[in-house]
Amino acid sequence: MFVNDRSVKTEQGVNMEHADIIKAAINAWAKSGFSSTSLNDVAKELGVTKQAIYRYYPGKDALIEAIRDEVDRLHRAHYEALRAAMETAESFKEAMELFVYAKADSLYTHPAEYLFFFVPPNVKIYTEQFPEFYSGMEKREKELFLSLFDKTGAPVLDERQLDTAYVLVQTTSALGLLKPLMEKYKEGSSVSKEELSVIKQIVVETLCIGICREDAVLEPVDAEYVANIAKVEKEELPELHKIFEVVEKLINTKGMRGTSLGEVARELGMSKSSLYSHFKDKESMIKTVMVNQIKGFMDPLVTRLAMCRNTQEKVLCYILYSAAYVELHSRILGIMAWLRLNLPMPHQEEKKEQDFFGQYQGLYGIFAGLPLKEEVKQHKPMLYLHALIFSSLERKPGKFFSPEDAKDIYAFFLRGLFGMANKDKFFI
Repeated sequence: MFVNDRSVKTEQGVNMEHADIIKAAINAWAKSGFSSTSLNDVAKELGVTKQAIYRYYPGKDALIEAIRDEVDRLHRAHYEALRAAMETAESFKEAMELFVYAKADSLYTHPAEYLFFFVPPNVKIYTEQFPEFYSGMEKREKELFLSLFDKTGAPVLDERQLDTAYVLVQTTSALGLLKPLMEKYKEGSSVSKEELSVIKQIVVETLCIGICREDAVLEPVDAEYVANIAKVEKEELPELHKIFEVVEKLINTKGMRGTSLGEVARELGMSKSSLYSHFKDKESMIKTVMVNQIKGFMDPLVTRLAMCRNTQEKVLCYILYSAAYVELHSRILGIMAWLRLNLPMPHQEEKKEQDFFGQYQGLYGIFAGLPLKEEVKQHKPMLYLHALIFSSLERKPGKFFSPEDAKDIYAFFLRGLFGMANKDKFFI
């Protein structure tokens, strides 16, 4: 695949190692997206010629495989060290701390490598390209997770509950650890040790409370009443213009950054110039599709939430409605994956956009009746609930949530949230 020399001096007199090229490639692709980045762009990051890169890798595919191999090596080392450490832990909480802290240390020590393979759309693209790579990591993560339940104080869960708990643990730790890492990485900065310490502690506490059924007694909820409210009819889905359908398809496979006007035009069998009669540029095209899909999902949800009588019913309704909606319109998952990593939306300069996103701020009122401090009462619990629901749905393609699945997410979320009632900070 590539030369064996660890370091070669280029014609520019630069000493390069494979690690240097991998880092430069990730940096270049972070700026422009994989499909838009060439080996020439990677070479520019290093200050060398493209020919110098070819001495190591014959093309982009070979370079991707090298990054994959490096991440696999890092994850195996993480697994072996954590497995040995967790064997010495006596209690469930002690083992959970090791589980979360080690994941954080691994992510924050090698942010570029992990972000490359675990952030949409790359994760979707490479899961299909490297199934053994992802299944191997999943197997190791699941083994570590299951070992938590051998410890003192661990709850007794059946197989279905363990599967659901695994998704919830992975989602909570990934959202809590990955989102701030992404934000800082985009800014070219890093999370401070003090910030990371607080994040890790709150993630651990949320997980332990949510899974162990501690610190919160949930009021009974009329699940049948809520299930009837949450039903979704096909006629309620937003109508899709052919252009929207193609853009959605590309977003799901290539992500926002990898979707271009040229590719949309080719899929539609029309000229790129013809698309300009519909959209002034790529950004307006993406926004139009996003607004159409968000509105199509949110408007019926707002109506249903208004029919619920308390916070518990609203949370369960959100879960059941989302599952019913995805069953009829699975491509919404791609857009929701992007949203949960990019919400809350950055400041919108155009008043029109402010008005659009602002009209859904009322959804945050779901949590108005909960005993939360002001600092965590707004968008963050909603983002967390959203992430738990859609991460679970992504792991069950083509399958509707069972009532038990929905109740598990409902209980995990509310117990974890109640457990954070006395905290000044939330982990996202």
